[in-house]
Amino acid sequence: MFRNVIICIIALCFSFAAGNAVTDFVETSDTGIIPEMPPTDLNIEYEIEWTIRINSTTTALGLTPVCIGTYPAGETLLWVSDAGSSTVTTDNRILIYNLNTRTLVDSFMQPDNSGWGYRDMCFYDGYVYAGYEGYLHKINPLPPYNVVGSYAVSTPAIVRALTDNNLEDSLWTSNFAVPIYKISTQGGTARQVAPAVFNLYGLAYDPQGYMWGYAQNPMSTLIKYTYPNFGSYDSCQITEIINPLGDSAIAGGCEMWRDSFLLILGQAKPLDIVYCLRVYFPPPSQRDVGVNAIISPGDITIPNTPIAPIAKVKNFGTLVQTNIPVSCSIVGAGGVVRYTNTQTIPTLAAGDTIRVNFASWTPTIEEMCTVKMRTNLTNDSNPGNDGMTSTTNVTSTITIEIGTATTGSYLYTMNCNAANSVSDQIYLQSEIGQYGTITSYALYKNSGANVDPITGVRIYMRHVPNEVTETGPWNYEDYTLVYSGDFTNNATVGWMSVTLTTPFLYNNVDNLQVMIVRQAAAFTGYPAYRYTTTTPNYRSRYAYGATLPVSITRTYLRANVQLGMTPAAPPVNDVGVRQIISPPNLQFIGIPIQPSALIQNYGSANQTNFAVHCTISNSSKAVLYTSTRTISLTAGSDTTVNFGSYTATTAESVMVSVRTVLVGDEVPGNDRKVRNTEISPYITIGTATTGSYFYTMNCNAANSVSEGIFLQEEIGCYGEITSFALYKNSGTNVDPINGVVIYMKHTPDATIETGAWDTTGYTRVFQGQFTNNATEGWMDVTLTTPFLYNNADNLRVLIVRQDAAITGYPYYRYTTTTPNYRSRYAYGAAVPTSLTRTYLRANVRMAMTVQTPPANDVGIAAITSPGAHHMINTPMTVTAVLQNYGSAFQTNVPVICSIVGPGGELRHFNTQTQSINAGDTITIAFAAWTPTLTEEVTVIVRSMLVNDTNPANDRRTTTCEIAFTILSEGFEGTTFPPPGWVVYNNDGGTMLWERYTTAGYQHTGVACANCRWETSTLQNDDWLVTPQLAIPAAGATFKFWYRAYSTTWPEQLVVRLSITGNTVNDFTIVLDSLSFNSPTYVENIISLNAYANQSIYLAFVNRGLYQFRVFIDDVRVDGHQVGMAEEMISTMPMVTILNAAKPNPLSRGVTNISFVLASPANAALKIYDASGRLIKTLVNAPLEQGMHNYIWNGKDENNRKVAEGVYFYTLKTDDYSQTKKLVLTR
Repeated sequence: MFRNVIICIIALCFSFAAGNAVTDFVETSDTGIIPEMPPTDLNIEYEIEWTIRINSTTTALGLTPVCIGTYPAGETLLWVSDAGSSTVTTDNRILIYNLNTRTLVDSFMQPDNSGWGYRDMCFYDGYVYAGYEGYLHKINPLPPYNVVGSYAVSTPAIVRALTDNNLEDSLWTSNFAVPIYKISTQGGTARQVAPAVFNLYGLAYDPQGYMWGYAQNPMSTLIKYTYPNFGSYDSCQITEIINPLGDSAIAGGCEMWRDSFLLILGQAKPLDIVYCLRVYFPPPSQRDVGVNAIISPGDITIPNTPIAPIAKVKNFGTLVQTNIPVSCSIVGAGGVVRYTNTQTIPTLAAGDTIRVNFASWTPTIEEMCTVKMRTNLTNDSNPGNDGMTSTTNVTSTITIEIGTATTGSYLYTMNCNAANSVSDQIYLQSEIGQYGTITSYALYKNSGANVDPITGVRIYMRHVPNEVTETGPWNYEDYTLVYSGDFTNNATVGWMSVTLTTPFLYNNVDNLQVMIVRQAAAFTGYPAYRYTTTTPNYRSRYAYGATLPVSITRTYLRANVQLGMTPAAPPVNDVGVRQIISPPNLQFIGIPIQPSALIQNYGSANQTNFAVHCTISNSSKAVLYTSTRTISLTAGSDTTVNFGSYTATTAESVMVSVRTVLVGDEVPGNDRKVRNTEISPYITIGTATTGSYFYTMNCNAANSVSEGIFLQEEIGCYGEITSFALYKNSGTNVDPINGVVIYMKHTPDATIETGAWDTTGYTRVFQGQFTNNATEGWMDVTLTTPFLYNNADNLRVLIVRQDAAITGYPYYRYTTTTPNYRSRYAYGAAVPTSLTRTYLRANVRMAMTVQTPPANDVGIAAITSPGAHHMINTPMTVTAVLQNYGSAFQTNVPVICSIVGPGGELRHFNTQTQSINAGDTITIAFAAWTPTLTEEVTVIVRSMLVNDTNPANDRRTTTCEIAFTILSEGFEGTTFPPPGWVVYNNDGGTMLWERYTTAGYQHTGVACANCRWETSTLQNDDWLVTPQLAIPAAGATFKFWYRAYSTTWPEQLVVRLSITGNTVNDFTIVLDSLSFNSPTYVENIISLNAYANQSIYLAFVNRGLYQFRVFIDDVRVDGHQVGMAEEMISTMPMVTILNAAKPNPLSRGVTNISFVLASPANAALKIYDASGRLIKTLVNAPLEQGMHNYIWNGKDENNRKVAEGVYFYTLKTDDYSQTKKLVLTR
C-alpha cells in the first residue's frame, strides 16, 4: 500500500506539570525510547528527526495536533490543542508553533474553556474552524484569537473539522466513535457519508484525492477513504511504530504539511512520548484522470422533475489529456438501470478540474437510487480514483428534523401554564436546506400528564435574513398564518404534529421564523417540549401571562421541530423583495430619508432590466411618494436598491410598500413587502414599554439630581430642541412637580461614570414645573431656552429638582443600556454631590425644529494629545481633531495651538492651516515642543474660520503636568475610561473594564479599575488600553499594582504592548501574563528600555474564565534621564519639602499632596479648616527617605464630606514644618 513512501518519525515529548509555562521547541535526537522496528512488508524507513518538549498544564489527556496553515509572511504555523478532559476543564490551551523555526510563537486559552478541549481544527478561508462537543467555532487566526462565529451541528459529542478542498463551502466532520459527516461551513444538519466502522481521531486530505483518518479503535489505525463518498477504504496497521508504549488509549490527530502527510499522536500518560509520521507521497502519474465529486443529483430528487446530473472531474496527472469519456448511470431498486449517459471532455490540462454536465434525467418512481459516475481514460495509471458513487432519494415528501438534544425540556414554546403565550424561533437555511412547501409542523412532547387537546393555537411563518432574536416588542408584520386550531396532546413522549391549513412555500435562501401564539385557558399537567441550546446565538424568544404579552424575551433554548415538506425544484424566474431596510418603524418629521430594500433573485436564471417600485401612502390611501428603479440580478444574488429621498411633513401613520415587477415571475408571493411607519413630531429615545423607576426626576426626596447621555445616532438630525418629556408609568399623585431645572450640553462621551457632578459647560434650558399626569403617558415641558443640537456630538441632559418630597410620587419608564452606563442619579435631604451610574436610562422624547446645518461652522472636536502627563525634556506633539460641523467645504482654515505655563506665560505657539469637507474630521499634528521645566501647562487649540456661525465649539483646552512621569493614572477622575484611554469588549459579553469605588479595593485613593467575570462558558477578553506614550532615549519603567477579589477565584491578566496603533490586532507583543488569586495588591515592574525613542500603547487584558474580579491601580510609566540632567539629579542634595497640592482648587472630589523627606523621619500630614480645627490626618507615622504621595478626598475623619471653603494642609517632622493653602469647591 505504501509504495515509494518514506515515513519519518518525529517525536514530541511533553511532561505535565500543573502551572508550568509553555516552552519552545527543544531540538534533540535523544528521546529515551527506542521504537520497535516496523513490519518488514511495509518497506518503511524511519529516523527520529527532532523532538518538541512541552510543559503542559493539562494532567488528563495530553496534546492533540489540530491544523497547519501558512500566514502571515510565509510562516507555517502549527496549532495544537492542549486538551483537557471532562474532569479537567480549566486548562484547555491553544499552542501555536512556527514549524520553520521550531519555536512557540503564541498561546491562549480556548475561548470556551469548558468540557473537552478542541479535538480537531482546520484553516479555511482565512479562519480557523475548531470542533468540540457539538459545535464548530470560527476563530480569528490573529491575536486576540476571538471567536467570530459558532455553529451548532447535529452530531453528538466531539466534532472534528477538515477543509473540503473540492466543495469549497463545506467541512468534513467526524465524531467520537460515530460515522463521518459532511456539514456546511455555516453549520446545520450534518449528512452521514461514511459508516461507523472506526473510532476516528482526526481527518486529513492528501494531494492525490484521498481522505485519511486516524483511528483509536482498532488501536492506532490509518484509514484511507476514496473521496468524497467514502464508498471504499483500506487500512494499514502501524501499531508497532506509533504506539511503542503498548496498552494506553491514544488520542491525536493528523494534518497535511507541504508535500507530506503529517500524523501526530498523543498518549494519555503522565509522561507522554508522541511520535509524528511524515508520509511523503510519490509524484503523480502522467496519465491519471478521475471523478473528483458528484455535484448533482443531491440527497433529494423530486419525481417528474427534470434534473441534470453533474460531475467534477480532475486531471491528477502531469500531462494534458484529450477526448476523455465520462459516463453516468443511475440504478433504482432491484438493480434496474433508470438512466445512462456519456459525455466526452475535449481537453483537460494537468491539475485542472472541470464540471461535466450530463443529459437531463426525469425520475418517475419514488425510490432510493444509486448514482455512478466514471472516467474512462485509456491506460489510466490509477484506476482507483476513476469512479464514484452517491445516493439520491426520489421522493415527494420529506421530514426535516432540527434539534439534536434528546433530553431536557421546557414549557415556553407553546405555553399551557398561562392563558396567553407568544414564542418565536429562527431556523437557519443551512438547517433546512431544501426548496419546497412546508405542509406540517411538529413539536416533541417530553413530559406532561395532561392529554386534553391544546386549544387556541395559531402558527405563523415568514422568511427572514437575520439569524438571531432580540428581546423586545413583537408583531405580525410579514408573517403568514399557516395554522389555526388545536394540537393533539400525546399521552406519551413523542412528536405532536399538525397539518398546516395554509402550506408555506420555503425559498431555501432566507432563514425561517416560526411564531406560535396561544390564547386559551391554562391547565395543569401541561406539556414541556424538547429543546436544543443554540449558544452563543439567541435563536428563540418567548413570553406568557394572564394577558397577551407585548414584549418577549430572548433565550438560547430553541424547540426541536419537525417540518414536513413537499420538495420542489427551485423556480427559474423568481425575483422578490427580501427585506425593507429603511425607513424604520418610527420616523421623525423633517428628517430626509432614503427608502431602501434588499432585492433577491430566488430563481436559477439571470434577470435583466426589471422594475422595483416603492410607494408610501397614508391611512386614507393617499399616495405621498413613489419611486422606481430598474435593476439586473444574476441567479441567486441579491442587491440593495436605494430609492429617491423623501421628507415627511405631517404626523401620521404611513405604509411603505416595495414591489418587484418581473415578466413571467413564477412565485408572485414574494414580490411585495410592506412596512408600517409612524411619522412623529418627536424624537423618541427608549423602546421599553414596561418597567419603571423614580430616580430620573425623583419626588421621593427633597433634592435629586440625574444625568443621562443620548447618542447622536439616537437623535439623528440638526436643529433646535424645543421641548422635553418623560414618560410617567405610575403614581397616584397629580400635584405639579415643582423646582425642576433642566440643563443640556454637547459631549463626546458615550458613557457615564459614578462621581461628582457640576454644571460646567451646560446650558440651562428649563426652570419651572412639570404637569403631573393623572394617568400614564408623556409629561412634556416647553423649553424656556431652546437648545441648538449640532448632530455631531452626543447630548448630555442634567435634571435637578429641589422641592418638598411627595407621596404617590411618579415612576418613569426606562430602557436598559447594558453594557454601557449612560445614566446616573442621586437624591437625599440635601443636594447630592456625587451621582451613581446605572444602566437604567429614562425614555425621553424631544420636539425639534429641524434646520439645515449652517454652511460655515468649523470647530475643535477634541484634543487627543498630550495626556495628563508628559516627560520633561521629551518632545511633545499636540494633536487635535478638527471637525467641519457645517454644510460647506472650507479652505485654509487657521488652527492655532498655544501652550501656556503658570502665570499665563506663553511656552509654545504654532499655527496650522487646513481645508476640510463638510461633515469630515481631520486630526492635526502641531509642531513639536520640548518642555524643560517641571510645571503644569494648559494646552489651548482653537479654529479661526472667518464668519463662523457657531464660535462656541471653536476652542478646547486641556492641562498637562510636565514631570519625570510619562503616565500616572489612579482612576480618581470620574470619567472612565480616563481621557486618551480606550476600552474594548472583545469577547462580546456584558462585562468590561470600569471604574470601581467600593471601599476597600483600592491601592490608594477612592477608585481603581476593575473587570468582572462574564459567564461560566464565556472567557473574558476585555481590554483597557493606555494613551500613546513617548518613551525617551534612556528608556522607561512601567509599574502598576494588581490584585484579585479573593483567594477563591484565581484570575488571569495579560499585559500587551503595541508600537503601531491602539486597536486589538495591533498588540502583538506580550509583556507579561499573570495568574494570581491574592486579594492583596502586588506591584509589577516592567522595563520599557527596549522601546526607547518609540511611541507605544499598553494594554491590560482580562482573560479569566468564570472567576470574579481583576483590580488594577496606580499605573505609572516613569521616564529615565541621561547626561547632565541625570548627573545633576544624582549629585543634588535631597531636602525636605512640601509640594503644592494638585489640583488646587479641589473641584472634583480629590487632590494629590506630595512631599519629600531628606532622611527617614516621623512625619505628620494633616488638613485643617480656616478656624484651625483638625479635619483629617492623612499620615502620622515613621517614613523612609524620598518622595511620598497622599490623596485627600474632601472628607473628614468620619468620612463625611466637608463644606466648600479654604483649608490648610501642614507637614511636620522633627526638624521641619510647612503649611500651605487649599481651596475646596463643589
